[in-house]
Amino acid sequence: MLYRGMDRAALDAAYNNTAAVGPAKREQYVADWMKRSDVIRRRRARGSTCDTATALAIAWTSFRADNRPRRRSSTSTAGTGR
Repeated sequence: MLYRGMDRAALDAAYNNTAAVGPAKREQYVADWMKRSDVIRRRRARGSTCDTATALAIAWTSFRADNRPRRRSSTSTAGTGR
């Protein structure tokens, strides 16, 4: 099966990021990723600084009602009785 003119081997080669950056650079990326992940795991192990209710309240306040998309104004007068 072809996708954008590429067969399976070509797709695999196109998505092979290790070959694109090289094994040494890949190892640097993975080491940095692991270090950052360990920091996050340690923070989570210590516990959050706020409870779930506070976190939800903060999340919900970022979605204010006046930020919703506006409805298009209709040019039809059928719904207004005119």
